[in-house]
Amino acid sequence: SSGINAEWPLRPGPDEIISLGAATHAGMISKFPSVSGKAELEANSTVGIPLTPSDIEVRVGDNVTRAVAKNTPLPFKTEIELPEGNVIVIEAAGKCIAKAEVAGSDDSKVSLHIEIQEDCSIEAIIKDSFTNERTAVHIPAPSGA
Repeated sequence: SSGINAEWPLRPGPDEIISLGAATHAGMISKFPSVSGKAELEANSTVGIPLTPSDIEVRVGDNVTRAVAKNTPLPFKTEIELPEGNVIVIEAAGKCIAKAEVAGSDDSKVSLHIEIQEDCSIEAIIKDSFTNERTAVHIPAPSGA
């Protein structure tokens, strides 16, 4: 016997859950070179993690898709496929924060790539796979974020 217990407990304890969460967040942060390695300890020996203050939703016609859930750790990246429609509205807390029009066609597949930085500023790229057209949208950080 090697002396290593290879069994995983059926119910992980709080320390294991916190460790898994920290490892997951570290993996997400590693995708953002400008942020990697900048974590600083607070006075109480914790690391503050910025969170999205509200849901970020994308409206195309009558279809609403939640792109980012409230309290998602930042920075964050995601890409979603959008339903058919020419007007794309990005909303936070039910209010329009950006609006873009795309030409589109019946053959188009439109997706939205969103990057939210630690200051809550958003970089969005709307991509049309049929025409290869890209529309960039910059949403500055809200005041007081």
